Amino acid sequence: MRGLPVADPSTGASSKRRARRPSPTSEAFLDQAFDLFAEHGYEGTTINIITDAVGVTKRTVYAKYGDKDAVFQAALRHTIAKWIVPAQELQACEVADFHETLVCIAFKLLDNLMSPRGLQLLQMTNMLSLKAPELGAHNVQHGIKPTLAYLADLFARRIGPVLGTFQSLEAAAMAFLNLTVGGLGAIVSWGVVLDRDFIDNYIRSSVDVFENGLSKSESANVGFAAR
Repeated sequence: MRGLPVADPSTGASSKRRARRPSPTSEAFLDQAFDLFAEHGYEGTTINIITDAVGVTKRTVYAKYGDKDAVFQAALRHTIAKWIVPAQELQACEVADFHETLVCIAFKLLDNLMSPRGLQLLQMTNMLSLKAPELGAHNVQHGIKPTLAYLADLFARRIGPVLGTFQSLEAAAMAFLNLTVGGLGAIVSWGVVLDRDFIDNYIRSSVDVFENGLSKSESANVGFAAR
């Protein structure tokens, strides 16, 4: 009668241990954390949900970030930094025709806003503006600040004498964003699907309105100088 096979203690112990998932990089962790905040909302996302989904310990998260709010802030900054249209891409729109330059920039910004990540950020901003205004303001500030800086620089180079001060350049940049992207962004965040022809007409009309406003500003400056 054959004896029963004797199990190797080392293999038995190892088979009972769970295979560990490799620790995610900081970038992967923040990507997944943001996805969870987008899915469950800020209030509905807990450290336990994050650690279970990502495969890290709470001790690791607390040691690196501190608390849930710090994780959210880090995930938000990381996501915005990856989502923002780089200045080099906007500069690629610059041609001799200032109107066409503005139209191209507006389309790039709007397409980025209507991307899956852009819509997540937009919806999260709308949600946070009601429940946690300081976090919503943080999202807006970090999301548009680099674009405002680029636009202010563009306006300084192309129409600086019309606008004059740096504050006026920044105000014009904000007005451009509100006219061309802000209104459509609000509509899209409500779940409305927009026809591409409508978007095209809207963008070009908004750029016309913006340029007409600049023309009036230039006339006012000339009139003031004449007095």
